[in-house]
Amino acid sequence: MSSKKSDSDLIGFKEFLEYEKKKVPTRNFKGGGFEMQTFLERDFQRIDRLTCLLESKASLLNRLDQADVLKSALNEEIIKAQDQLIQNFLAKDSIFKKNLDEILQAHFNF
Repeated sequence: MSSKKSDSDLIGFKEFLEYEKKKVPTRNFKGGGFEMQTFLERDFQRIDRLTCLLESKASLLNRLDQADVLKSALNEEIIKAQDQLIQNFLAKDSIFKKNLDEILQAHFNF
């Protein structure tokens, strides 16, 4: 009977110990919050400067768009290069025509 009585006395103590084990210790940053705040402020300032830069560049691109002019100039250069290439291929003494004649004569006896 004395053992049952001592067990009943310890029930509250055992619950207290189990509760203390379940508690998660809180972290003590000791001034680490200021470092994080400083980092976040600097990062915010960096992003703000980057946003201002991109906004100014975007407005500049909208006002002075050169894409259409450059595209038309490149298309003209491509057409000229294609014409020159075709003229070189169709010339009587061109290497392309000589090699094509050799291949056709070797395989088809032209």
